[in-house]
Amino acid sequence: MKLILVRHGETFSNEKGIIQGRLNGRKQKLNSVGIIQAKGIGKKFKKSKIDLIYSSRLKRAKQTAKIVKKELNVKLMLDKRLNDRKLGDLQGKKQPKHWNKSLWDSEFVSYHGGEMYLHLRRRVKKFLLNLLEKYPDKTILIITHKAIVQIIIGIIKGYKGNKAS
Repeated sequence: MKLILVRHGETFSNEKGIIQGRLNGRKQKLNSVGIIQAKGIGKKFKKSKIDLIYSSRLKRAKQTAKIVKKELNVKLMLDKRLNDRKLGDLQGKKQPKHWNKSLWDSEFVSYHGGEMYLHLRRRVKKFLLNLLEKYPDKTILIITHKAIVQIIIGIIKGYKGNKAS
């Protein structure tokens, strides 16, 4: 199986440095930059042999996937296991100064009602094992979120810690 990992296009919340997590409102739609990015992904892989697209169910990833699907003309599957990490009461707030480091601190995230790293890793690993079982000889484009992309890379590299590097 060959995987191509893509983070969704830029949203209005990304533009303003707002933590999204599982938020799925109108501010989580792609902005004009995000739409251009999604079209660019479709064009970039138009001549590649992509068998299937899998996407998070959250608006920003799904919107990116639908734009890419138009270019590639392949089946699109939505899977909640690719949804972004639940970040509790941090969602909708401005990213703090050391946000990228804090995101992988399980105590910090769980204190705010967010999803523990190990739970996140477990659901993503189940997704990957399911894909491998169903599509061992396919090329799959996965459109998801930064944290999920990092987790997938970590799983593939055999990383078992509580960080996705």
